[in-house]
Amino acid sequence: STSEESGTIPAGESQNIDVSFNAEGLNGGDYSADIVITSNDPDESEVIVNASLTVTGAPDISLDTYSIDYGEVFEGGEYTYELIVTNSGTDMLEVSDIIVDGGEFGISTSSLTLEPDDESIIEVSFTPTSTGYQEGSITFYSNDPSDPEIVVSLSGTGVEAPDISVSPESLSTDLFTGENATHI
Repeated sequence: STSEESGTIPAGESQNIDVSFNAEGLNGGDYSADIVITSNDPDESEVIVNASLTVTGAPDISLDTYSIDYGEVFEGGEYTYELIVTNSGTDMLEVSDIIVDGGEFGISTSSLTLEPDDESIIEVSFTPTSTGYQEGSITFYSNDPSDPEIVVSLSGTGVEAPDISVSPESLSTDLFTGENATHI
C-alpha cells in the first residue's frame, strides 16, 4: 500500500510516497505488483513502478493428539489409530523421519511432505502378541523451526483373548410332531 492515493505537487517540487509491504498471511515465495502513478504530465501521463516482495515462509507441524492410549485390547489382534498431521505454516513441511520406539507399535509411513494448510493421516497400530501393559513413542523429525522434534506417547495393554470351546460338537434328536426335547 502507499501513503498517498492522490495529491497535487507544485511545479518544480517533489513528493515522497511511502510504500508499505505486508507479508501477513502469505506463504513463502516471491510476489510482485505494479504501482501505477497517473498524472496530468503531457509526456508521461502514466508511470509504472515495479514492486517485489520475497517472503520467507515457515512450516508449522501440528498433530491431532500427542498421546494415544489403546486401553485393553486382545493379544493377537491389530488395533489402529488414525493420527492426523497438519502443516499450519506458510512453507513446505518436510518430515524427514518418523521413528517408533518401544512396545509392539507400528506406523504406516516413515516420512512425509505437506504443502501449507495440508494434512495427512498416519495409521498408528498396536499389535500385542502377549499380555501386559506396553509403552512406546513416535518421534517426528521435521524442518519446523519452532518444533523440529515432536514426541507422541503410546500405551496399551494386551489381554488374553477369549477362546470358546463347545462340547459336544454336535447334537441330534428325532421327534414326532408336537414333541420337544432338551439336551444338557
